[in-house]
Amino acid sequence: MVSSITEETKEFIIHSNGEAGYVEVTSTSTLAEVRQFIIDEFDTEQLPSQSEPEEFAFKINGVRQSQKQESRKNAYELLEQQARVEIIPRGNNERKRKVDKDLVANDVSISGSKKRLKVDTCCAVTPFESSISGSNNSGGNKKATAKDEHAGGNAGDGDTSTTGTMDTSKTSSVGRPTNLDEKKCSTNDNKEKNDSDLDADQMDFNGDDIMTDDKADAQASDCDDDDDNVMMYGVENEGRKKNRGILNYFMSAEEIASLAKCHDEPTEDGAEKEASAAAPKSDDDSSDDDLLQDSAEVDTEGASNALVTEEENPHKEADEAKEKSRQVLKGLTDMLNAYPNFCSESRKDDWLEEINQLTKKSSPQTVFGVLGNTGVGKSSLLNGLLDEAAVLPTSGSRGCTAAVVELVYNSELLKEPDATVAEKFPVVPVYKGTVEFITLEDWKKELKVLVEECSTQEKYIYAIPPIDETSEAYAAWQKIEQVYGKGSMVPYCKQRTENVLHTLANDARVRSLLLSSDPGREYNAILVDAGEVVPASDAARELLRPYHQMKGRTRNKKKKWAMTFRQKINSYVYRKGNGNEPQTWPLIRKVTLEGPWHVLSTGAVLVDLPGVRDSNAARAKVAEKYLQNCNQIAIVAPIKRAVDDGTAKELLGEQFKRRLLMDGQYSNVFFICTQTDDLEPTETMRDHSDVAQEEPGRWEKMTELASEISSLEKQISDKLQEEEDLESQVEEFKQQYQEAVADLTEAQEESEDDEIDADQLENLKAIIATAKSFFKQSTRDLANWRDHNTASIKRDQEKCDIFQKQLKPLCAIVRNEYSKKCLQEDFRSGLKDLYRKDDDDDGGGDVDVNAALPEDFKMEVFGISANDYLKLMKIKPSRDGPPSCFSNPDDTQIPLLRSFVHKTTAKFCQDSVKTFVEQTNDLVEQMKLLCTDAGSDVSTGSARRMKQLHKSTVQTLSNQVKPIAKDFKKVLDQKVSSSLSSSLKSGARIGSQSAMSTVVSWGSTLKRSASERAPEKNGLYYSTYNAVARRDGVFTSKSAGAIDLNQELCDPMEKEFSTEWQSVLDSTIRRLLAESEQKILQLATSACQSFAQGLRSNGVAADRLGNMLNTANRSATTALKASFAQMRSIARDAQRELSRELLPAVQEKMKSSYTSVRNAQGGPGCFERMKGAMVSNAQRAVNNMFDSATDKLMKGIHSLIKRLELLLEATADIVGKSLESVFSICWDDNSDKTTLIDPQMQKLIQDCRNALLPELNRLQQIQGDACELLGIEREEVELDLVGVESLEQQLSRRVAEAEENGDLFDLCDSDADVPIPKKMTVKSEKGAARAKSPLKTSAAGVIDLCDSSSDSDFSHFEDDARNLYAAPVNVKTEAWL
Repeated sequence: MVSSITEETKEFIIHSNGEAGYVEVTSTSTLAEVRQFIIDEFDTEQLPSQSEPEEFAFKINGVRQSQKQESRKNAYELLEQQARVEIIPRGNNERKRKVDKDLVANDVSISGSKKRLKVDTCCAVTPFESSISGSNNSGGNKKATAKDEHAGGNAGDGDTSTTGTMDTSKTSSVGRPTNLDEKKCSTNDNKEKNDSDLDADQMDFNGDDIMTDDKADAQASDCDDDDDNVMMYGVENEGRKKNRGILNYFMSAEEIASLAKCHDEPTEDGAEKEASAAAPKSDDDSSDDDLLQDSAEVDTEGASNALVTEEENPHKEADEAKEKSRQVLKGLTDMLNAYPNFCSESRKDDWLEEINQLTKKSSPQTVFGVLGNTGVGKSSLLNGLLDEAAVLPTSGSRGCTAAVVELVYNSELLKEPDATVAEKFPVVPVYKGTVEFITLEDWKKELKVLVEECSTQEKYIYAIPPIDETSEAYAAWQKIEQVYGKGSMVPYCKQRTENVLHTLANDARVRSLLLSSDPGREYNAILVDAGEVVPASDAARELLRPYHQMKGRTRNKKKKWAMTFRQKINSYVYRKGNGNEPQTWPLIRKVTLEGPWHVLSTGAVLVDLPGVRDSNAARAKVAEKYLQNCNQIAIVAPIKRAVDDGTAKELLGEQFKRRLLMDGQYSNVFFICTQTDDLEPTETMRDHSDVAQEEPGRWEKMTELASEISSLEKQISDKLQEEEDLESQVEEFKQQYQEAVADLTEAQEESEDDEIDADQLENLKAIIATAKSFFKQSTRDLANWRDHNTASIKRDQEKCDIFQKQLKPLCAIVRNEYSKKCLQEDFRSGLKDLYRKDDDDDGGGDVDVNAALPEDFKMEVFGISANDYLKLMKIKPSRDGPPSCFSNPDDTQIPLLRSFVHKTTAKFCQDSVKTFVEQTNDLVEQMKLLCTDAGSDVSTGSARRMKQLHKSTVQTLSNQVKPIAKDFKKVLDQKVSSSLSSSLKSGARIGSQSAMSTVVSWGSTLKRSASERAPEKNGLYYSTYNAVARRDGVFTSKSAGAIDLNQELCDPMEKEFSTEWQSVLDSTIRRLLAESEQKILQLATSACQSFAQGLRSNGVAADRLGNMLNTANRSATTALKASFAQMRSIARDAQRELSRELLPAVQEKMKSSYTSVRNAQGGPGCFERMKGAMVSNAQRAVNNMFDSATDKLMKGIHSLIKRLELLLEATADIVGKSLESVFSICWDDNSDKTTLIDPQMQKLIQDCRNALLPELNRLQQIQGDACELLGIEREEVELDLVGVESLEQQLSRRVAEAEENGDLFDLCDSDADVPIPKKMTVKSEKGAARAKSPLKTSAAGVIDLCDSSSDSDFSHFEDDARNLYAAPVNVKTEAWL
């Protein structure tokens, strides 16, 4: 319901651009005050004039108001009069904003429960919505009087009737007020008044031409000075009835005549304008106007046509299927809890636990790691994907954090609030941030290194701060002062290092940041948030829509909240203030940001990875862990660098490519080329004409535009040359005139002393006059030329700019295509290089890389312009300037990249959702099977035999699975032994041989740089050498770049075994698991059939077994597929962990060498002693370093293989559990006959199941729809009962045979019909004796073989029978004396 209007304020409805909004006004509010609040609160895109927000006017019932009238008009009174208020551009029709007619004509309602924005002033403003609607007014459809029909005529849409009744639901008009308009504008209910939904623009008043909004707009200036005497529609005609209904929006006949008279007498200015408009234009002027108009439309409408590449949600089917399955699970839970008679308590508990486990399952997250150097545009890229102006700092804002930044979807916005917790609905933050700090111990370790960097060899702090910005001491000094404040190290100059370290480590502020207040948390964290909404409300759902679909008010709020959030988190994550005060960003371990970001709504997580070679071990470990677990890795680089030859190979780096290969991640990499708006069309057309010609007509269009630009530039240049010539002529005549005047002056001065010839004077004066005349004439010529050509030059320049705006996007698209092709080729070429172990290989020969990369694989490449996208979508403020290249957001490829993210998450979620739906379906089938099963009164002995049959079936299956598991292990062991093991040993040997040369190269006189490093040019400067040793071999230097001495030692060995590692532990394992899965699935189906046949032999009806068999087989299949998916995940994670064990092992062995370097004696020759200590200690370390690492890797590999073997063997138990969960209804509650079920209770149970069957059928239908959405087809398995005798058939046959042979005696507890035998032998069909026993029967002398309770003494007979029933063969039992 719409909030009721209070006595103090009322809602004043305003229309603009076909949309409607309202402001709250008081009894003293004027239109001028309403104007000011609109300017202050509304977005420019919500106003009719976006460039100049102040340049709009009010139109009251179709008549525009002057500013003088605005200051007089009382908004409260207009509301009482139910006047229609619009805001329009103040200029003429040419300046009027173009509005989509369909959008204007349609009436789209908005919820009446919209919350109003309250302010403590006379007006409160809410943004315009699509339109306003509310509850239906009972007076909305009334019969119009004859007078009203005469005045109103026929509706423009023809929706009238002969009875005069108007159907408001069928009337569609531009300005038609909705029911909510009527409700808000009405002040009382006058039942005698006639209402109408027809708009004035739709009514034909007896054929008279009335003034439409456009006409009123054109003639408004004529009426501005008429002040309050202007005839306003339904407001100021006292002769008209004061109707409170919607009819007050329309004019009476008198008002029409009066207003028409106003427009029939145009003013002089109006006549001049009409004459000017009627004047013919030349063809050139007309085409120019069309060109400029087209350009304007492109600029204003580009964003409205955006995002065409964002296709339909690829998660749609999966989300619908998942929602249906959750609905089914809820229905099953309610059923089990509400009907205790449905099943036994144990079965109920099992099912509820299974439902609970399924409900807890969520779609897996898809982690996108984003890698790139500083300044490549990563932050702008992420901001563009998130539709945010600056949640992440761009390079211009000097962001400082070196920690991992994780961007996550704020799912709390959609969680249904628990209304029972509190009376009011709780609110949740829109933006959330978690800033996690490193531990105090980690900071102490890093601080110790930093303080030592700032100390002399005598362990005293430097006397003055370091000034060499490239030195390691300077970087360490700066980092300490960043944490403790600028100038904080100066007081410690010349003090002992250990004292300074102790003081800094115990700083109260640092300790409060790094010590966790929660004993259960290892890392201290600070939470920040901004904005709040009620979860799952309309406001929350609106925030989660794509930005271009949000309403204006929502965008405003989102921008403000995002700005507040950025300000709050800035103080922790980024530079605080001017940088002089203590900073917290160097102490950050990880940052997690959550927000209403639609691109992440399908399960994507974007992770900004700063790098894994951080000097802080805690941050480096976090970054490495993320990189290891990423599902997709995005490499970000500027497109200008990406188009260079071989860049795809160089950007990744050889070591990083090896890591991708060993992790099985090579096919999960994609490139993002940024800054595509930065280009020169001339260069692109010169270098990539062949690419441009690949699309028909594109090159011709580009050359045509370039020709037009050149032609215009030549015309402009020629005209400017003409102007320059005229200016030169003016200067020349001016100079001549000045020289002539100077000559005359000089002559006159000389004439005072000597007489001068009068003719000479006259001649000079004539020269002056001539020069003056020429000067004036040239000045006039220049002025006339400018009058005639300035506008033409301006117009030509505008046309030239328009052509350039059309040409630049085409060139950018061509360059993107070229870059994509080059990067894809270089990427595959880089993989081939990894397979060539010999550095001297000339590249000859074919290299098969299909094991790591499918032959048809093409890496995804995106060329994006985040800045242009944000500007086109009006996310960035207009003060940042217009887009530099693109006019269509789709061309920026941000929408395309966003679509790729959604499709990728859909691919990763598909298997998870499918398993979830299948497991839910299995559960429904099991419950329905219990409900529909006719059942039978199974005896205790039969129940025991069935359970034993299940046990033997599982054992048989286990015996069949074990060879498959052993073959899996055997093949994998052979591959490891023949390929991987030899490569590891060879790599260890090569690593040992090259290690010492690498160690020696670190002290070479030929120094490395950040951009250049080679074996012969690998030396480090003294300070860098020392800094690296202090940090156990890992350091990032300004001069030498990223340094990892441990990795340099590992490189030769990793290069030797990386391809075999990928082949064996990735490709081979995946292939063998797939083969084993198919074999075990077939065995599981056979086991299900065999077990069903055994149950049939035990007397279970065939019709019961058919349904059970299919349910059990499907359940087993689902469980097995989930198990193999888990095996693949275990194998992947384990081999990735193993591949990373070499580096820490080498670092651990080298620590003694680094320690010896740090302990080297100072003074002259210190650097040589440091290098000598490094070499001597490394010599001892490398002797067994790689061999011991190899042994450790091999143990881990064999452990992984053994683990997979055991998991394969365990699949038999998984199948057995599925069989038991389904077939157990055959023997449940019958294995123990000591507790008898009351027949009345039995009837209650059956009645309960019969009553629940329709609901189960309904849930099964819903679940069937879910399966259909995902294309899941449930296989049907036929029960083969050929040659299988039922128990009744066996007994009948045996009785007939015994009677024929004269060996028949009573087996059914009747009185003794035959002599009591002394002994009895049970033997097989072949007659072999199976067991002998003296008869131990009752007085009647009966051997009970009918499963009565007295057969317990013959358990050994049952054992033999169970062994016989374990296999589906015919068994004959004979008894004789």
